[in-house]
Amino acid sequence: MFNTAVSDYRGSIQFYDSVGPMNSVVNQDFHGYKQGKQITVPVVRIDDIISPDTKVFLLKTDTQGNELGVLRGAKELLSNGSVQYLQLEFWPAAIRSAGEDPVELLNFIYNIGMDCYEVFSKRKDWTSHFDSNTAGFQEYVDWLEEIKPDKSKELALGGWSELVCWA
Repeated sequence: MFNTAVSDYRGSIQFYDSVGPMNSVVNQDFHGYKQGKQITVPVVRIDDIISPDTKVFLLKTDTQGNELGVLRGAKELLSNGSVQYLQLEFWPAAIRSAGEDPVELLNFIYNIGMDCYEVFSKRKDWTSHFDSNTAGFQEYVDWLEEIKPDKSKELALGGWSELVCWA
């Protein structure tokens, strides 16, 4: 076990303990949830700590919008087929809050040779397979973003889904 954060760079990052329904997060005012105590955490790339020939059955990331950074930092491991399955939370509002484009995340996964299937979302009217058509990815993001934030705990931050991907 490594007591670090993972991303696409080496260094450190500031996290904030949650004082609301969220876990610890990087952004101090994450979607209106004020965060608590600040802590400094070292950051590593997965490619720097896991040998590229290591077989990984499941790589799971649920990093409140920072999934693209995590996957960029594991690009060598992901690109060579060492990871059998990838599971991630896909949350467009959080991805944008992290300064990234949700469609870019889907393109990254597709470009390393994986297809994704939705295993859960707040919407049930979507076919669960992506294709290489970028417009299809944008359509999926738009579809999730149609779920408008409300005051319920579950949808307070907009639409999201869980994706499982494999080659």
